[in-house]
Amino acid sequence: YRGKIEPPPPMLIWSLFSGFTSFIGIMILGLITKYGAAIKDHNLPFAIAPAGASAVLIFAVPASPLAQPRNVIVGHIIAALIGTFMHALFLNVADSFRWMPAALSVGISIWLMGLTNCYHPPAGATAFIGGYFTPEIKAVGWWYPLYPVLPVCLIMVFTGVILNNFYRVYPVYWFTP
Repeated sequence: YRGKIEPPPPMLIWSLFSGFTSFIGIMILGLITKYGAAIKDHNLPFAIAPAGASAVLIFAVPASPLAQPRNVIVGHIIAALIGTFMHALFLNVADSFRWMPAALSVGISIWLMGLTNCYHPPAGATAFIGGYFTPEIKAVGWWYPLYPVLPVCLIMVFTGVILNNFYRVYPVYWFTP
């Protein structure tokens, strides 16, 4: 590339835009959680905590390989599957070993994210939540990867594509670097 390279935006503008766009992304999840009919009627969880960490990557460092759609979606889905599986595997284990499925979930998820080249650090929290199986996740059981994890990832990525492209480029790539 021999064209003129644009200087980075001033830090104040960049950080304000990042904060505002992440606010919008999380606000959308909050509104769906509050007003989504199926969610309200069945008292299901929707906004998962790792979405906040994903928002940092998608809206503050959108050029990072860790923030690209494939990494966000595949990383979280792998983590949710492994977390749910580990919980099922250790379902009848004594309380003194309650940490085991969560720890294994995170470790195995990181290994699989590495094998698939789709690291997404917030997915470690998705694995932990699935493995530890909080009461909210017990409500959805084996559906955890497909609900709430997949729709949350898709909403965050879709919001990132729309909002980030007003001021910068996102995604840098969809599938591979």
